[in-house]
Amino acid sequence: QYLGISLASNNTLQSLDLSYNSLSPQAAIVIAASFATNTTLHYLSVAGNPLGRAGAEALITALRRHQTESRFLHIDFASADVDTDLGARGGGVQFSSVDPTGRYRLDMRTPYSQMIARRLYELASTRMGCSFQKCVWSFKPPEPEDDEEEEKKDKKKDDDEDPMSKGRVEFTFKRKRVKKGKKERTSLSSHETDSQRPWYDAVMSLYAAVRSREKDLHGYILECLKSMGLAPDETCMQFVAEHFDKSIAKDVDGVLSALFFALFDGIDEDRSEAIDVRELQRGLQHLGCVDSSLEAATRIIESFDSDESNTIEREEFVQWSLAKFLAKPPTTLPELLDAETNKAWKIPDEGGLEIIFVQEPHPPSYDMCCTNLGNDGFVRNLRLCAIESDRTKLFERAVANTDVYFTCYQAQSLIDVMSLDLFYVVEKLLPVMASTHDACLLLEKNLSLDQRVRLRETMGPLYDAVT
Repeated sequence: QYLGISLASNNTLQSLDLSYNSLSPQAAIVIAASFATNTTLHYLSVAGNPLGRAGAEALITALRRHQTESRFLHIDFASADVDTDLGARGGGVQFSSVDPTGRYRLDMRTPYSQMIARRLYELASTRMGCSFQKCVWSFKPPEPEDDEEEEKKDKKKDDDEDPMSKGRVEFTFKRKRVKKGKKERTSLSSHETDSQRPWYDAVMSLYAAVRSREKDLHGYILECLKSMGLAPDETCMQFVAEHFDKSIAKDVDGVLSALFFALFDGIDEDRSEAIDVRELQRGLQHLGCVDSSLEAATRIIESFDSDESNTIEREEFVQWSLAKFLAKPPTTLPELLDAETNKAWKIPDEGGLEIIFVQEPHPPSYDMCCTNLGNDGFVRNLRLCAIESDRTKLFERAVANTDVYFTCYQAQSLIDVMSLDLFYVVEKLLPVMASTHDACLLLEKNLSLDQRVRLRETMGPLYDAVT
């Protein structure tokens, strides 16, 4: 556990072998949490350790959340125990960031308890529906759990006899007040207006230019594409300007349609009304996409080619563009502060904390979806497994208990690397899809109508809930 704390602030170590070291689930969770701030460790071996489900799931989540452009993170799980429900108890405390609701009695002298407190504060700060119902610090670390009635008697006795028991502080929290005129978003429901998305202002400017009948739209189109995270070259700008149909740009949706139709027409070099993999790869290069490889183009076609023509047609291209370029921004909540100091909560490193934490049911927000970079890193880790059984175990842990969701594109890349029965893989992926749209695309791409009927019978009400 203390090694995990050290790793969080280390900026030199690149490789660490902890294989066959009796690494406990709680130690694995602390190490996994360190990757939020450690950006230099490239390789970690936890082979042959009793990680348990909780430890393995925490490390797999770290794999998916903390890949970067400059670092490919590889964790070796060879022969590790990732299936046994060993729990993740430290001082009588079991923690899961997927379902953090519960009562916690934390000994703040231990790294594991400190990690839990930090993670709960982070969840309450950033995730809709998460909050502290109670947070009390005392000088004395908590004793092991007793019978509830006995605990009440002991508490009364302590209050009467032990002066140290008076050293108790109850923390309360509040959101940072947002200045008038700079109100931050506190919701990311499906009814959220497009005006809160980063590309909206650029699209509105293009729409205004069309309405005012400006002849040169080059600059406006460039700003639109940049606002979607693209870096188009001059060839791309030429074919978009050439094919941009002003007659359908009658509102924001019309401007987006005209823009994506123009991209399609420019990439469709042979005017066949269908883009093949080579055309798409060249199109990705012209758009300035981070990954413009042939493999990336192949994955896109496999994910969005609903009629299995090995090409993507106009409407399929628009579906991909909407999913790829118009993603919702992460949920932003006002900063959570210690109500007493009006500053970020300084988490104690001694004594005990008693916390009652609640996570109310809430649809996954976009910031809970895996990034394409993170998913690609996880896929690379799967490919590096020397034994097929290890690959299968990692996949099953990634989809069994997670708060990181998959888009259709990402799920398809997992299907491609797994050699398991397709029906089984889709059944496991379906509950952890980012949206019903992604779930339906995954079904249409991979299963026949008969298989979908059978899957509905197998999954029962859960099938309807996720599709």
